[in-house]
Amino acid sequence: MKKSLPYHIVFVLLLFCGLMFISSCSSNLPRGRLDSAYITHKVPADYLKILHMTVGSDTLKSDKFDFLYSTQSKFRNPISCFVYDKKYFLQIYKMDTLTKRSLEKNIEESYTDFDNSVSTPYSLDNTSPFEYLFKLTKPARPLKIFLKINGNDNKVLVKNDTVAYYYSRLKRFALTYNKEDFFDVIGRVKEGHTPEYTYQELLFLRRNNCLYFLTMCPKSPDISYPSGLLYQAIE
Repeated sequence: MKKSLPYHIVFVLLLFCGLMFISSCSSNLPRGRLDSAYITHKVPADYLKILHMTVGSDTLKSDKFDFLYSTQSKFRNPISCFVYDKKYFLQIYKMDTLTKRSLEKNIEESYTDFDNSVSTPYSLDNTSPFEYLFKLTKPARPLKIFLKINGNDNKVLVKNDTVAYYYSRLKRFALTYNKEDFFDVIGRVKEGHTPEYTYQELLFLRRNNCLYFLTMCPKSPDISYPSGLLYQAIE
């Protein structure tokens, strides 16, 4: 009888395939303007602090979180992925910002369908039912964030100076910092996945003058997802 691969090895293999994803227009951009992305087993200390994880004997310790991998690149801060309570995928990414303004005033959300076709190079992380695309050119340092949400059961759970927190049965979302620019980050249910919507929480969190973007979704559609779970996991 053949033994199946451990789930974390399968994730890394899928991620490697995802990182090979480049849209057809990539050849039109100078190589120096394109980012490069690779898998690493390092995770920034400030991410661990947010998740209340500690490092000991070369392992990451937590009662609830299991670290999977980070994606490192030239232009972006690391994007680190975890499993929470063995049921949910969590991703954390520190965004570069030029301002300490209120998130309540500087994140503008809209609930609408939108064209998520890829017309500029992106790296792809597709290890969960929900796949994430990050633009492979240097991201802007946003003064304002425009968040598009295409989903059902949409809720703004918290929105104030330091937290902007959303819950939705999502089909896709996107972030941009200029309404006329390409999306910097896209999240969407994988093509052909059933159901075509999955529960997801999006959390913008300001800590120590830094802005973090966290997402969490269930590993499979039969896992329940109560609203507020992500914030409860890190509080």
